[in-house]
Amino acid sequence: MPVSASDAGGVDHRFSRQYRLTKTDEYSSVFGFRRSFRGQYFQLLYRPVPGGLPRLGIVVSKKVAKAAHDRNYAKRVCREFFRLHRALFAGHDVVIRVQARLLPSQSDLFRQELFSLSRRLRVSS
Repeated sequence: MPVSASDAGGVDHRFSRQYRLTKTDEYSSVFGFRRSFRGQYFQLLYRPVPGGLPRLGIVVSKKVAKAAHDRNYAKRVCREFFRLHRALFAGHDVVIRVQARLLPSQSDLFRQELFSLSRRLRVSS
């Protein structure tokens, strides 16, 4: 039986439902707040939620990545970054909009850009 991180005394790095934007209204409230940062590959839209858990939503259009496996890869990169760096998003609902096709050979570049955008989020709060 697997031991959860909270049972082991470590940090919980799971991406459970409480950390996800799931409903249309939740996405709409972030889009409606109209605050964002842009990079070459991502747009990070956010809405402050005082004292709340950070939550993530991801948007990858078919214009950006026509193949499903490319859209899935983009979402996986974003989820993994959020899961490992959740503290950078504390107190915010965040939607990451992918703006360009992500190639696996450039994964370090994507992580650097996500880190840069999330740091700007922390500074602006």
